[in-house]
Amino acid sequence: MKFSETYKSVCLIQLGLCLAVFVIGGVLLPFDIGFSLAPTFGSYALGIALGYIFSCAKLFMLEKTLERSVEMDKDGASNYTRLMYMARYFITLVVLGASAVIPQISLLGMFFGLLLLQPAALIAGRKEKEK
Repeated sequence: MKFSETYKSVCLIQLGLCLAVFVIGGVLLPFDIGFSLAPTFGSYALGIALGYIFSCAKLFMLEKTLERSVEMDKDGASNYTRLMYMARYFITLVVLGASAVIPQISLLGMFFGLLLLQPAALIAGRKEKEK
């Protein structure tokens, strides 16, 4: 399995952002500031880690979807990208639902782990533009 440079860059930046949120949460958790959704630091950390892993998996799915759709005809590519778009959001729904039900995984941490893909992609895009 070969990963593109953009994929590696986005995942690395997202990892840095996750670590920053992890540290901020570690500082704020003892003061009970907004962490009713993260009962322990371990569940918060697990949520961030799993959110990061699933968002990298979704990014990989997006990359493969775009590579495959380029080789298809217009209608086939359109239908395929829509189907994969829905699959990625269904995965997000299942993962967030599971973290809401499983008490060992913080919903807040999972949310942060999944959400940090967007700013990581924006930062990677700006770095790519500067080259």
